[in-house]
Amino acid sequence: MLQEFVTTLNFDLESAYWKRVPPAIQNVFRKRDYSDIGGPIHNAATHLEAGRLLSLRLGLKRFFPSAQKIFNIDRVYDAIDDATAKRVSKIANLTSVYAYEGAARRTFEQAGRKGLFRVYELPIGYWRRRNRLSSEQEQLRPEWAHTWQSHNESTSKFEDRDAELANADCIVVPSCFVADTLSDYPGRLAPIVVVPYGCPEPIAAETRTWRTDGKLRVLFVGGISERKGLSYLLEAIKGLSDRIEMTFIGAGPGEALLHEQGYSSRTASHPEVLRAMREHDVLAFPSLFEGYGLVVAEALSQGLPVIATPNSGATGIIQNGVNGWIVPIRDAAAIRAQLDKLLADRSLSKRMGLAALQGAAGWTWRHYRSQLSAEVLSAMSETTNRLAS
Repeated sequence: MLQEFVTTLNFDLESAYWKRVPPAIQNVFRKRDYSDIGGPIHNAATHLEAGRLLSLRLGLKRFFPSAQKIFNIDRVYDAIDDATAKRVSKIANLTSVYAYEGAARRTFEQAGRKGLFRVYELPIGYWRRRNRLSSEQEQLRPEWAHTWQSHNESTSKFEDRDAELANADCIVVPSCFVADTLSDYPGRLAPIVVVPYGCPEPIAAETRTWRTDGKLRVLFVGGISERKGLSYLLEAIKGLSDRIEMTFIGAGPGEALLHEQGYSSRTASHPEVLRAMREHDVLAFPSLFEGYGLVVAEALSQGLPVIATPNSGATGIIQNGVNGWIVPIRDAAAIRAQLDKLLADRSLSKRMGLAALQGAAGWTWRHYRSQLSAEVLSAMSETTNRLAS
């Protein structure tokens, strides 16, 4: 469907040049290989995105304190938005544009002047809902407030997000939770389409081992911040150190608070995360605000049941009591209750894990690609028919 794909970085990691690059640098850019797309690819903001990734992954900001300001994610988004808008003005025979939150305002303005259909992807909940939850959380758990203060972003950034939404002809979101947050938008919106993100192909059940003795192995994967509901998870596991083994994978501003509770976190590559999922008994993901918790779908694809919240975006893939549990946000007691069930019946993790594998076969990335293309084509067709009538 793509006439051109605009991105920040596109590297062929199988080329002779990249094979001479140190492995540490290769790993930074491994997800930026789009050679399977097949169509023309236009790179934009390459130096900004490369600098941002290197400063994040290799710790350059320790040696160059200004690196974080120079290679800011908002500058990257602005640059790719500008570049895409210019491409839209130059390419003939376009029918539509598909743009991502934060990098769509100027693209959509240019597309509107050419009468193109504008599809907008909103991967996480709407900012007004996020700010409200964040403000509430500051009052409820002030000691964690510094780990989630998203409402301190600039007013112009919020205005840009609203302008993107206002100019969209179709809005694609990954979960019903994200769709619900858009009810906070102060105006009319284009049709909203829910297309859940995918997961890896589920593993074969016979390759997975579920333990029925020893400590219950509980896993958390994500940013170490209050947006992920970590204070409630820590409250839920308090006093269980003799019965559970808690693992935190991730990084973030809440690491010091985690250490105060006697825990530490580590970072891991994607293959390492998937392996950890196969080695644990349950994933705890009590997020307060998400779009679609990819780690939830990934965990299910590895035969790992999940404790999640409605705000994790997982209500469409978790069958309560079958392959996991949906618990209310900010409810440590509800998290504890599900852990108690797993502790009382050590075979429950396997039964739920098998159900998780069975369900995950229906929401792989292959299914996502098929559903997304079908929904976009349908939205374009409906708009064309409506205008024609």
